[in-house]
Amino acid sequence: MLCLFITASCAPVLKGPLDSDRPEAAVRTLDHGYGLLVAVLQPESSATLIFGVKHASKGTEALVRRISNAAANGLRAVQDLQVLAPPIKTTAQGLPLIEVSVRNHIMNTQAATLLLAGESFETEFLVTQQKACNYISALASTLAKADSNEKRSAVLNSLAAEFSAFDAEVLARLCVCQSSASKLESYRTSPEAASSVSE
Repeated sequence: MLCLFITASCAPVLKGPLDSDRPEAAVRTLDHGYGLLVAVLQPESSATLIFGVKHASKGTEALVRRISNAAANGLRAVQDLQVLAPPIKTTAQGLPLIEVSVRNHIMNTQAATLLLAGESFETEFLVTQQKACNYISALASTLAKADSNEKRSAVLNSLAAEFSAFDAEVLARLCVCQSSASKLESYRTSPEAASSVSE
């Protein structure tokens, strides 16, 4: 298990702009990266719509609204910077059909789980938000290194830092929710709670 962890922690990552000796391949790779970023920012920018049918605590709702607004702002910023050299397109993600199908399956299952969730909704929703924030931060950071356009890279680095901070906030919020749930469960199973019900 330790060997697996060490191997995974040494996986290669981009550390600079894409090679310019194959400009078409480099631009296409950027297109796919930006396509992936737009594909995750779009649903994240409308994540608050779920509060029309599900309820969460005020603190969680406020945090998700901030994340949603940041995603919408990031989406607009990326779209506004598409025309800068080298120009990028965000319509394709470069993923094989099987990967697209798997992602769609996970998304559909996740949506159904959230809509049907009872008391666990808030915790489960925060878990999805944490995953999204972590992914957006990592993707924006990687694109910032890969993109030779300094203006776009600056915007991406800012986006990465913002969503990294959100990731930490969501994790802290998860701890609060889980602690509250544990206290509630302890109260429900305590002798005092049983006696108060019987009275």
